[in-house]
Amino acid sequence: MMNENDAHRRISITCIRYLMLCVARSIPENEPPSTKSWEPEHFEKYAEYLNSRPFIDYALCHFQQHKNHCVLRREQRKNHCHQCVYDKQLVSQFSKKLTSNSASLLFESWVESYLGAKRFRKMIDTARIARQRIESWIDSSRGQDVAGNEKRSPAADFRNKMLPIATRMQYTWGVEALLTAGTVKEACLVDESLLPISVEARDVATAKVLLRKGARIDAKDNMGQTVLLLAATKGCDSMVRLLVSSGANKEERDRNERTALHNAAGNGHDSTVRLLVETLGMNKEVKDKNERTALHHAASNDHNSTVLLLIQTLGTNKEAKDKNEWTALHHAASNGYDSTVRLLVQTLGTDKEAKDKHEWTALHHAASNGHDSTVRLLVQPLGTDKEAKDKNEWTALHHAVSNGHDSTVRLLVQTLGTDKEARDREKWTALHHAVSNGHDSTVRLLVEALGADIGAKANVGSTVLHTAASRGNDSTVKLLSTMGVNTEGEDVAKRTAAHWAALYGREGTVELLVNALRANKEAEDIRKHTPLHFAAAFGRESTVRLLVETLHVNKDAKNLEGKTALDITRKL
Repeated sequence: MMNENDAHRRISITCIRYLMLCVARSIPENEPPSTKSWEPEHFEKYAEYLNSRPFIDYALCHFQQHKNHCVLRREQRKNHCHQCVYDKQLVSQFSKKLTSNSASLLFESWVESYLGAKRFRKMIDTARIARQRIESWIDSSRGQDVAGNEKRSPAADFRNKMLPIATRMQYTWGVEALLTAGTVKEACLVDESLLPISVEARDVATAKVLLRKGARIDAKDNMGQTVLLLAATKGCDSMVRLLVSSGANKEERDRNERTALHNAAGNGHDSTVRLLVETLGMNKEVKDKNERTALHHAASNDHNSTVLLLIQTLGTNKEAKDKNEWTALHHAASNGYDSTVRLLVQTLGTDKEAKDKHEWTALHHAASNGHDSTVRLLVQPLGTDKEAKDKNEWTALHHAVSNGHDSTVRLLVQTLGTDKEARDREKWTALHHAVSNGHDSTVRLLVEALGADIGAKANVGSTVLHTAASRGNDSTVKLLSTMGVNTEGEDVAKRTAAHWAALYGREGTVELLVNALRANKEAEDIRKHTPLHFAAAFGRESTVRLLVETLHVNKDAKNLEGKTALDITRKL
């Protein structure tokens, strides 16, 4: 009957012989003589080979334990066991095997640690290994070892090139063997640590190995993402459980102060959201750097089931506001997510008239971004106030016009009956906003198709031509003139479009008005200021030069104070 000592002895022998077998058959096909010349496929084949030999890790990990037991028993009996794995001949055979191929780089540190180290150094340092070592040590691009600033040995460098490849290919047994054989656990590829590689691939088995071998669970990438945040982003519940149970901080935040809950909700991973809140106890109202909750992120990405889960099941505040006082409805409307808008208003009873810090409603956001279907949904079925005004007294129509969304403008006016002459705080109509932004097609639509008042005046009596001229929108100025706008039209101070263009230094527009549209270049306002006076008063040198040298205006014209443009310039 086999006793305990015999069992340990035989297992020890099996371990070392198994390793010898692995070494003998580990050379990739057409292997280059130096591992420095290996292509990715050579490393991949070697990693695949290691992964196909799951007993390697056991042999590496437990050989010493079985050997020590055998040696202890031998010492107690005061005799020698000729079949013991510690026998020099067997170990010598294994060491000699290492000199023949790249496996020496994998097992070198293990041999030194477990088989007497320096005793077999000469066997390991064959001509080929020595050559690789010299090449590696003179290569200035080599990295540093874990302990300090010394360069890594060729063996360590080889193992640490293998490890990321094995991790990416999800070779769990291969990863474990490499780590046991002495691979630096912080090895990485393209600045990615090993654990995130496994998390990204949802490879829980390899992640367990890496964590057991000491991989850092709190490491962050350049965006401040930890592996837990990445796992939540991927919606891998089993990985989230593993990481939290292994000590990951469930409240950890990235550079934008987003937590795992924000990431899970933003990517529509309902089961992960439920796990984080119900099982792991995360705060469902936690806010990020922009004071957005998980609900904001879910609504921003059109994840209806997540929105429903957060509000109906988990009791999240449906009216929560972020830094800009946006609710979830604002986010959904801004992105044109009709189904989320409908869910929030019709099913969950969100306030459809809620206003942000600029007093924009969901309708303002939808119109500003040209989301026609969302605008229609908010006004007709959901009953949102189509004439609601923001802080600057802009309606949805003003926002649509300002951004040149012609189809939204037509929808609001023609279909939904919005007031096309609604005025903002400056008494601008939609047409003023269109000409201010140079949206000529919108100008045509408003005037020719929708009948907007082309003669509408703003606070100081400025016409749409004044507005276009002050912005230097020459094509709009031309368009308005073809529509019959009076180029000599005056505001309350009797200033014409030429005055406004000169005041803002729009020399191209001044030239257009005078030469092409025959505007009066000597026009005087209520204080007898000509366009030249305005250009001089506001330091528009190029406009002054244009008026005097090209358009030949009267440079001696005087205002009510008897001042010429030159007098005003001197005063400046």
